[in-house]
Amino acid sequence: MIELLNNQLTFRFPEVHQKAVCSIDFQRTLRIPDDNREYPLPPDLGRFPIEHVDDFADKLPEAWQRHGGVFVPMYQSEALWINFSCDYPCAVKIAAGKINAVSGEPWSNGLSDDPQDYAVIPEQPWLDGFNARRISSGSLSPCRWAKASRPKSRLPVRLNMAGSRLSSTR
Repeated sequence: MIELLNNQLTFRFPEVHQKAVCSIDFQRTLRIPDDNREYPLPPDLGRFPIEHVDDFADKLPEAWQRHGGVFVPMYQSEALWINFSCDYPCAVKIAAGKINAVSGEPWSNGLSDDPQDYAVIPEQPWLDGFNARRISSGSLSPCRWAKASRPKSRLPVRLNMAGSRLSSTR
């Protein structure tokens, strides 16, 4: 079961174990230049709101309405990092535009070890970028920050919750 409460998604797997619970929230931060230079980590500016697609159906694309789920509204100047918390080991896959954030490969169902396409939580407590592409040598390219891309707009970032039920206790 998936629950949205206080801008945090909580996934519960009682059929696996009573403690198999993983929470995910999206932390607001500043966008850094995409110029292949190193920068200090930008500040944490608190949680992004997570909104139900159904609550904004008249303002969102029809495809989103058919799919449902939730989205995170962002301004172009913002970036985000994903905060994970759990006590029981969980494998988490994250994608943007059907590209796996960990491996940089096209999205696929299931887990892969070659290349690894998931994060193991709680060993990895956050994800602050995504693998943009593979380079010709086969090694992974540097990570890119997750950020909005359309100027002067609130660009919603939709979360793919295919095959899952989302409940809200707001």
